[in-house]
Amino acid sequence: MNKILIVSSDEKTLKNITETALGLDSSLIVFATGDRDEALEILNYDLPSVSILDFSASGSDMYWLIEKINEDPWLRYSGIIALYNEKRESEFAGKVKNSNIICPLHINYLAGRLNNILKIVLDNSHMLFQREFQHHLSFSVAGSFVMDNDPLQVNVFANIITNYLINNNFIDMRRRDNIRIALVEILMNAVEHGNCGITFEEKTAGLLAGRSIFDLIGEKTADPQIAGRKVFFDYKIETGQSSFIIKDEGAGFDWQAAMKRKQDTGVILPHGRGILITSEVASRLSYNQKGNEATLVIEHQKNRTNLVPDLFRDTQEIFFNQGDIVFRRGDKSNYLFYIVNGEFAVFNQSQKIIDVLSPRDIFIGEMSFLLDDHRTATVKARTQGTLIKISKVDFIRAIKKQPYYALFLARLLAGRLNKMNIQYEKYDQKVIT
Repeated sequence: MNKILIVSSDEKTLKNITETALGLDSSLIVFATGDRDEALEILNYDLPSVSILDFSASGSDMYWLIEKINEDPWLRYSGIIALYNEKRESEFAGKVKNSNIICPLHINYLAGRLNNILKIVLDNSHMLFQREFQHHLSFSVAGSFVMDNDPLQVNVFANIITNYLINNNFIDMRRRDNIRIALVEILMNAVEHGNCGITFEEKTAGLLAGRSIFDLIGEKTADPQIAGRKVFFDYKIETGQSSFIIKDEGAGFDWQAAMKRKQDTGVILPHGRGILITSEVASRLSYNQKGNEATLVIEHQKNRTNLVPDLFRDTQEIFFNQGDIVFRRGDKSNYLFYIVNGEFAVFNQSQKIIDVLSPRDIFIGEMSFLLDDHRTATVKARTQGTLIKISKVDFIRAIKKQPYYALFLARLLAGRLNKMNIQYEKYDQKVIT
């Protein structure tokens, strides 16, 4: 069941958003508050899928709240819809740059756009959770979005994908921004040039005349036939790479002419660098002959975590070379290890590898650590890697300061048990056959 947090110092805004959310889905659990401490507590313990934060209201504490979220990567599970206005626009843009915002929405467009945006975000809430605690042995996630010719939807879907990638340690913050720009560029090409048929020359003339791309798209989509066209955005996220296929229902985009035009670096134009930017970010960018389908491939970073929780940053880092032993079966389990980077192989009593742990697994040795038992397996570094060594005293202190850490650890253990069950089922099937 989806939960939603609404935070605003304006009672009318709280009421209107609550009514909109429940009108969309009456089974939603809605938390509405104007108090920043209560909002942080809800984020800590109730784990809402979506948070709507009102930065436009006077006396807003949203920057304090967003700072708290940014300080702790384990709070970055919730997709944020951020409301802003002109008076606070420059401050807003600067202070939320590295946040997990899915959609910045001007307060004036709240009534007309929130219902649609909220539906998209709720439908894809499974992509927003901070980590996938129950990933399988071979990781692969695939899906498809169907989009209208709407620049706001373009940004929402691009942010959902890139937030998912960074929260699963597939890309870092710098690459997140670049990949988001690349996805927006290709998706906007599908909307503008594909479905709407806006030519390069037509867009140039419009922008030089002071009109926006929103104006140009609005004029084109006044035609019901054009308005009915869709953009199809397929994604496949694997361990080593992500691939995206973006297809429109237009007559086709002259991508070869666009590539040729971008080779003339001496000409400064008000637009038209999208394919060049994307080709620099992507490992591979290709189009079909018609020009209405683009394929974009992004390589992932390998075995690195992007953010270490603040409460563990002052604890001891240990560096391992390939083959180094982290601990042996039978050792006393006095420490828990947080995985910063690298791969670590888990060996059973017969010295067979039964698992390989990476930053996606978060911890090494948590079960025997919590049970105050001896180690049940030997762990060696499979590659060079870095672990943070956490004592029981430090971990208990962290839970006392941030009790929701215990909830995340419980989810992690449930995921590990699920993974073990899958392994045993596969083993049983082999024995039976």
